[in-house]
Amino acid sequence: MKIIIFGDSITYGKRDPDGWRVHHLRMRIDTEHNIPKQENIQVYNLWIPWELSITMLKRFENELIRRIEVKEWKQEKSIVIIAVWINDANGSNRVSDQKTDTKIFQKNIQTLIKEAKKYTNQISILGLTPINEEKLHARRSEHKIGSFLNTDISHYNDLIQEVTQSQEVPFIDIFSSLIKDKWFMNDMTDGIHPWSLWHQKLYTTINQHIVDTYNI
Repeated sequence: MKIIIFGDSITYGKRDPDGWRVHHLRMRIDTEHNIPKQENIQVYNLWIPWELSITMLKRFENELIRRIEVKEWKQEKSIVIIAVWINDANGSNRVSDQKTDTKIFQKNIQTLIKEAKKYTNQISILGLTPINEEKLHARRSEHKIGSFLNTDISHYNDLIQEVTQSQEVPFIDIFSSLIKDKWFMNDMTDGIHPWSLWHQKLYTTINQHIVDTYNI
């Protein structure tokens, strides 16, 4: 069995060497499953900085087919978690220099889910994280970081949820709670990427989702 996680710089853990603790997930899997029970559950962190839905589509199936063996497709149900979309809400993203068209965005998500279902029916989608607009905009003149607004991020988060509901795929909504969390909003020194304590919170949320949804 494979647990394959697609993500961007937050999944990688920019500003925090532990990321959202993908390696902690691997450590838990090893401790609870692989070592004592002689199981073979492999965890992959397939992150790309500034990833967009359209750029993910170009690599998505190739990444899956190289990791999920044909014999596993029916015998062992791997898990695919997609945790990337915020750059589509960037008003000057690095592909089109504007936000991804909403209809194209939803079509891209539908295609990703459709491709994932060729290999497994265990698919989860992680929603978007809010930004600290004040901190981010203060850095805009120094760095080419794009144009993010929480109103846009919230809208794209809703678009993702619409697709997951229609495709009957679990959606992990974190935006709704984090936007109200003053501690979290102040935890991002660069306005986008949170520090270690928040990554631990994100890991706890996703790990519990894996336990509850997939019994692993």
